[in-house]
Amino acid sequence: MQEWHNSNSYIHLKSKQCTRHLGLLLNCSVPLLKMSGPRYKCTLSEELLDKAVRELKEPRDNEKRLEAIDKLRDAFKEKYKNYTLIREDDEFILRFLRAKKFDHDKALKVLGNYHYSRKDLPEVFERVENPALLKDTVAIGYVYVLPHKDKDGVSVMIYRDGLLTDDVDVYSLLALFMLGLERMLEDEAFQIDGLSIIEDMKDLSFKVIVKFTMSVMRKMMFMIQDAMPIRYKLMHLVNEGTFYDAMFKMIKPFLKKKMKERIVLHGTNFTKLHEQIDPEYLPGYLGGTGGDPIEAAIKWGEELCEWKENPSTAL
Repeated sequence: MQEWHNSNSYIHLKSKQCTRHLGLLLNCSVPLLKMSGPRYKCTLSEELLDKAVRELKEPRDNEKRLEAIDKLRDAFKEKYKNYTLIREDDEFILRFLRAKKFDHDKALKVLGNYHYSRKDLPEVFERVENPALLKDTVAIGYVYVLPHKDKDGVSVMIYRDGLLTDDVDVYSLLALFMLGLERMLEDEAFQIDGLSIIEDMKDLSFKVIVKFTMSVMRKMMFMIQDAMPIRYKLMHLVNEGTFYDAMFKMIKPFLKKKMKERIVLHGTNFTKLHEQIDPEYLPGYLGGTGGDPIEAAIKWGEELCEWKENPSTAL
């Protein structure tokens, strides 16, 4: 396949194919014009663009950026013929390139996995697409994103495992997590700066742990590590206690080396956590002076569901 690109469209030349729509009688190749819609225009601040160029190998020149986007879009259509791109816009394709530092092959693999995971875990994505199903999960108030980033500009998501009851639905937990990631990925700064997680394991119920079967765990870790265009940074575990060993034993076979290296155990000492995240923004149970965490989590979850139902809504 040969390709020509310009800033508004791209043309595919396919061998051994006739375009009956044009009424041509020759059994030959004919260029087909496909409009790709409005093209991406870089509006990043100089500081953020410099970081993307330095850390992600993103082209500073927008034409070269668009070439990389078109190449990835076309490669997906050629390799994954059983899937239809969920979105074809430049902004969507670009996040996969950024997540893999503009390595075409790695970005293509994640883009393919992204589509595969929606078939592999339909229980999760049925809930993502129907946020009304997440109402009870949102009301728990167990997960939210801090309104301020850490000292490296990284977004921080907080989990409180101890708030989960024994009858909690694991697919709804995963769906709320995925919905949060999808919304955050709409922010270019998030794509570039990445995500850190604080997981508070205090009062975690063993009955909740066993709900995550090996099958669910395998699919969950594949989805998180291999099928989302996210730059994961640090995984802060606090109040991990005796349950950590049991939980880590379950999850270890599915953890990539890089993810293992980014786990930080704090126990009940939050000194190092405060070195990374200003206590002013952390909740009281993490030694901070921030607002009520349950109230913040419920509000965040409700806004996520509202955004999914009305994508023009800003968080």
